[in-house]
This record gives sequence, C-alpha cells and structure tokens, in this order.
Amino acid sequence: VQKVLDHLKDGKTPMEAVGAVSGAKAVDLTGCKAEDILYIINQDIPVIAMTGKDKAIVLMGYNEIDVYYKVPGEDERKSVSFEKMDEMTKKSGNTYIGVK
Repeated sequence: VQKVLDHLKDGKTPMEAVGAVSGAKAVDLTGCKAEDILYIINQDIPVIAMTGKDKAIVLMGYNEIDVYYKVPGEDERKSVSFEKMDEMTKKSGNTYIGVK
C-alpha cells in the first residue's frame, strides 16, 4: 500500500503507480459502489479510488458503516460513510482500481 501511495504522491497516474510496483496488476472496478468492493479490500488488496480527474486516494479498510482511506502525501488515515465515498468518486464515474 505504501509503495502505491508514494507513487501517487510523486504525481504518477493510478495505472503508472500500479505498474511501478513490482509484480502488481491492476483490476478495473469502474462503476462499482463503495460497498461492492469491500470483499476486495477485505482480501488485503488496496483499491485506488479516483476522486477527480487527477486526484486519487487509497482505500485500506472498512467497518459496518465507514470506509478507511489515505490521501497520497498525508499520514493521517481518514474515514467516510460508504455513501459519502460514492459521492467523492462520482466525478470520475466511480473509478476504482484494485492493486493485485
């Protein structure tokens, strides 16, 4: 997860960030809702969520009502409701990328 965050912080696109992590492959989850990808997050597979054209965050965990994420370049882990995450990714067409 940290390697992906570092590459995003350095200005790489999500696909470039995934490609820069040795052995990593991207899984396109575009169009999913936040609740749809919980199974993937539960498998310790980080998911990049696009919150704008050039803005990305990395989803890292969840509980019954919230999803946890980190913003590249920031140390603090944040959380929002599943519905709020869907609102945050709406501008990108609910673009999510799994890092496998």
